[in-house]
Amino acid sequence: MNYCSSCGNQVEGGNRFCGNCGQNLNFNQNTVKAETPLHKMNHFIKKNPIIAIIVAITVTAIIVMAIKDTPAKSADKTLKHHQKHAIEAAESMLEQRIKLHGFSFVKVKKMEATLTEEETINLQPSGNFFIKGIVQLKDKQGKKHDVEYSLDVDFRENRYKPYDLNIWYEYPLIDQVK
Repeated sequence: MNYCSSCGNQVEGGNRFCGNCGQNLNFNQNTVKAETPLHKMNHFIKKNPIIAIIVAITVTAIIVMAIKDTPAKSADKTLKHHQKHAIEAAESMLEQRIKLHGFSFVKVKKMEATLTEEETINLQPSGNFFIKGIVQLKDKQGKKHDVEYSLDVDFRENRYKPYDLNIWYEYPLIDQVK
């Protein structure tokens, strides 16, 4: 069997021109004896364009699915989302409570949020963070102090509720606490 070297169409030995693309087939210069994989693929695509499109879409979908987030990446994103909002809620409570004690809130210098072990396993849309760190505050005389704190932040359905705030005031700050 001979095939047109231009389009891969099967041609009979006595033909001078390809019946598909019109390529001159004189003296067998433009014919090939065996069908190469490329010719087979070109021939298949020309004869079955809809199937070729479906195959291309399927392959693309498989590649996209492989690149998409794995369950571990998705769980990590969820954890970081909850951690960010828990830290924001904790910072807000710290600022309010420090003002209630008669100090001025300056800034949070250090904050670590640890998800409770039970929720780490499940990564449910609810849980609890234990947060601890150092906050900088200003006393009534304007002097800045670094003070340790800890608190818990509950989260349920994207609501973050801080509670059990502990602030460790040291001497002489303890005398200024109302």
